[in-house]
Amino acid sequence: MEKIIREILVLPLRLLLLVSRFVPIVDRYTLVKWIWKVARSDKSGFELVMETVDRFGLQAGRDLAHGILNETKSAIIAFGIAHSERLENNYQAAKEWIDFAEEMGCEDCYHLLSVKLGISHMIEDYDHDEIVEEMLACNYLPMEYTYQALINKAFLLFKEDQHQKAEKIVDHILRIKNDQISENLKAIILLARKEDVLAKKLLAKSKKHLSELEYSLNVAQAYVSASRPDESIEWLYIAVCEGYDCSEGHPVFKNIIESDEFTNYCVARN
Repeated sequence: MEKIIREILVLPLRLLLLVSRFVPIVDRYTLVKWIWKVARSDKSGFELVMETVDRFGLQAGRDLAHGILNETKSAIIAFGIAHSERLENNYQAAKEWIDFAEEMGCEDCYHLLSVKLGISHMIEDYDHDEIVEEMLACNYLPMEYTYQALINKAFLLFKEDQHQKAEKIVDHILRIKNDQISENLKAIILLARKEDVLAKKLLAKSKKHLSELEYSLNVAQAYVSASRPDESIEWLYIAVCEGYDCSEGHPVFKNIIESDEFTNYCVARN
């Protein structure tokens, strides 16, 4: 009952917070801080930690997160700060926040699965495939987490040459939402089947969201992923012309960029 009363009391503050996104009537950080003081909920604590990171930096967020996590016993606090650590490539620090929440026995540790998946390639203790399966088996995950797991599952199936199963998942996602990641994977599957006309149409849809450089790299990566690396050379050449630095490039392009075929193509075009 007390929790409900607190949430009712903060409704005017939440309304002001919503308005402040469009009209800076009141300082946003001050509002978020007052909402936490009144509500003392996991949601308001999460909002304050993330607002603190945005306003004052990661260290300030860390200092605040410890106290709020201890009070709320909610893993969403650990998720927020671990996600921020991940964005700074502090993968071990992100794991420590996850471990802290799990050792506390937080009942909502499903929030942590998304960050675990995101750092699984950098942390030996985390098995990427197992985390994907755990996320898919969890019936109460937020939709964005389930989407993340489905995309990863489709990529795994594609790598295992189970293209039909991968495509079935992607088609299911695309019936719900059209986004660049899903459309790219669909295009890769089509390229692997040599259905180039449809694949190119899907890839072309990303043009309105990407610069010429980003688009060229996107298409080049699609051809590499579809096991057609020779056809990525032209797009990598265009990317270089747009300012792509080969010395700091994506590892997926390393062998192609260092090949004689790529060097000869660039010389011929120049």
